[in-house]
Amino acid sequence: MASLERHCRSSGRSKSTAIPVNPSRCVVERLREKILSGELQEGEQLRQEAIAAEFEISRIPVREALSHLAGEGLVKIVGNRGAVVAALSPDEIMQLFETRAVLEKYMCSKRFRILRMEICVRRKKSWPVTRNLWNMTQR
Repeated sequence: MASLERHCRSSGRSKSTAIPVNPSRCVVERLREKILSGELQEGEQLRQEAIAAEFEISRIPVREALSHLAGEGLVKIVGNRGAVVAALSPDEIMQLFETRAVLEKYMCSKRFRILRMEICVRRKKSWPVTRNLWNMTQR
């Protein structure tokens, strides 16, 4: 279990205040970091036995972690081959950037409306102006 705690983020706490370690979540976090940093390359095979040995845990939490990462699209489960690091096509990469741009624009517009309302409240503008701005933020 010492190896599992070494890999988990919550291990920095003292033993008296430590949160119980969820092996599956810990494996998900560590594998996600390795994939996103490029430490694990596209198409690289992820062997359950090797991962379980690295974390000093059974293969069941590793299997759960790989299923979770497959749901996120970072890993693909291939028959007779096991799990491999997923490769993103140029179209998938473009779709991710477009989605991010839309989300960032939406979040900026919402925050801008809230800031305008806060400024009006601080300046003690008339109630109808503040009410109209509040209604704008709720759209």
